[in-house]
Amino acid sequence: MKKIIGFYAYYQVFKDHRGSDQLIIAEKIQQLIKRLENEINLSVRGRNYKFKIFFDVVRKEQLTLDHFKSFLAKHPEITIICQVPNYFPKTQLPDELKQLICFDSFRILPEEAQSNSFKTPLSSGPKQELVVVKSILKNYNLAYLILSEDSLEASEELTASINSITAIKESEGFDVKHVSEWKADNFGDLRLFFSNLKSNDVVFFDKDSFVNSNQTVQERSSNRSEMLKIYSDSNSYGYVCAFRLDSRTLSSLFGDSKEELPKILNFVGEDFYKKLELQEKILLLEDKNLTLAIEQYLTWYYQIILDKVQLVASVCQEKISSFVSKADFVNELQSALVKIDGKNDVFVGTGEVISFVENTKITAGNVLTSYHRNKNGEIDQRLFPKQYLMKAQGAEEVPVSYPNFDFTRISNISIETGLFYCDFYLELTSPFQEGIDILRFNNLHADNIVVKQIIEEKINSEYWYHRYHINGTFQFFPSCENYPFDKQVVFISYSLIEEKYGILQPVKLNQVDKNFNSDGWTKLGFRSGILRKKYKYTPVFKESYFVINEDNRLGMILSRPSSFAIIKVIIPLVFLLSLVVYSFYLSLDQIDTSIALLTTSFLSGIALYFSTEKPNPLVITTIDLIFMFFYLFVGISTIVIFVFSIFPNYYELGLKIYRWFSLGLFLFEIFLILKRMTSRKFAPKIVFDDKQ
Repeated sequence: MKKIIGFYAYYQVFKDHRGSDQLIIAEKIQQLIKRLENEINLSVRGRNYKFKIFFDVVRKEQLTLDHFKSFLAKHPEITIICQVPNYFPKTQLPDELKQLICFDSFRILPEEAQSNSFKTPLSSGPKQELVVVKSILKNYNLAYLILSEDSLEASEELTASINSITAIKESEGFDVKHVSEWKADNFGDLRLFFSNLKSNDVVFFDKDSFVNSNQTVQERSSNRSEMLKIYSDSNSYGYVCAFRLDSRTLSSLFGDSKEELPKILNFVGEDFYKKLELQEKILLLEDKNLTLAIEQYLTWYYQIILDKVQLVASVCQEKISSFVSKADFVNELQSALVKIDGKNDVFVGTGEVISFVENTKITAGNVLTSYHRNKNGEIDQRLFPKQYLMKAQGAEEVPVSYPNFDFTRISNISIETGLFYCDFYLELTSPFQEGIDILRFNNLHADNIVVKQIIEEKINSEYWYHRYHINGTFQFFPSCENYPFDKQVVFISYSLIEEKYGILQPVKLNQVDKNFNSDGWTKLGFRSGILRKKYKYTPVFKESYFVINEDNRLGMILSRPSSFAIIKVIIPLVFLLSLVVYSFYLSLDQIDTSIALLTTSFLSGIALYFSTEKPNPLVITTIDLIFMFFYLFVGISTIVIFVFSIFPNYYELGLKIYRWFSLGLFLFEIFLILKRMTSRKFAPKIVFDDKQ
């Protein structure tokens, strides 16, 4: 019997969010967990152990240390904590964690490193956060906000705490605004402060802004929500800025706002970028209730929690061949994880890239975003024009370019050659006058492209607007198994030619114009995001090394016109099948006619198969399967009629029984074909084997 290596994953229910949404989120997380379990257990199927993810939905009455300890006691197989819980005070961390591998993205664990704990922070840390804020917003009037529910004279401890925070922020060049008793008089002082802000003012707050240190995570989250709601209601001209504002909080806030959105700047991490592999996993869930806000939260959750499961599974697949004991496994896993140091190896996960120095993730992304309502009334999250990124080799300011695609025609989709023709307009708003020359189309076929510049204009002191008309032949990775009922994903792959040109704003799906000529193919959906790949190089006279490539892809899911299969295959086969079925009802005296009908149908089926257009891949396609089933049906029918003709007394009864059997056989064949056509295995994807 295989040993179980358990992972602890939890979802915390917040009382200030919509209950129905939280139930949907918890349900969809469970679906993701079930599929991930199957995936990772397949990777270690030959070992003496298997993985299991224990999912804990923590409701408001369970937000205690006792609940966590009882959950661990109930499931002794748990060996890895995907995220150390933050629903009880960090001063109460249980001793049980010392015997487990613990990942920490929320900075719950003590600063001193322990061999069994690995910090995977969402951001670069409080000190670096202040540097990033000042660097990007240096042309704005920055004020740091401190809120206390008591008066300043309430206690010496409160006064000392506020003075300490004030001194730190002022030393970093921030003006500090302290609002005491901020909830008093219906938030009167706070409303007044927000209403007096000017268009060049930015109010920054973080976890230290709410000085009540004994508050739970839920209470701090509630305070943030209340504060943002007051700001939104004040119709302030200034901005508020923070790190990692929850998508659920913002969704509720924007849903209650008027046409003019509150001016909120939000520093976000890796979850801002759509990872195509992760997007596929989430979009393969049931579409029902999968709203944009829920999709965003699932993306964030997968990166924070479930990426750690994939990290451990990857390490075990390569380094740990057997499970002896829980203690030995923890030691082996800890030793293997510290070797993922960014030099010898790196883990490219579904959500993020992970490597460790002294058990801490090397880099953490912080990109500043703002929110705008597009022409359809939807909320768009956009990168701020300037970014300040912390990298392994140091920090640097980088510009942002904003691409947009407007497709006019997609045609000549060939699964034999893996090529398609695309005609589209490219808009590029960029600080670089070079325009399209800063981009590379990675799946362009043999430089077969025609570019015509339509517009080039300076739109402000820093940015240029370019518009191009482009057409050319591009490569894609065809999926041939379901031909001629196949679905294909054709895509444009693009990236910046050099790092000096900064970063690209991701193309959002709601920005893509769905109205274009698809040459008769049916448009089923769209995909947009990045794909990261790790390449390992082993030169002879140089140490081996790896390179991580980042590829932006914008794809369209298309379905082949069904008229082809209906006219050329289905209708002729239905006619031939009717002849076969007719032969079941002929008497023994008409056996010659039955054999003639069956022979004619069989030979006609062969001729039809070889006259039908077929692709050339070395796979069994659906069209092959249809004809294979047809030959099987006709062959069995011929044998049955021939055998029963030898026994005249049983001929009528035998055919009567076989008619029901043939109906079952026919329905079973139809079921197999439909199951193949709807199988996830052959579903259209924009992530193909080139990722492996």
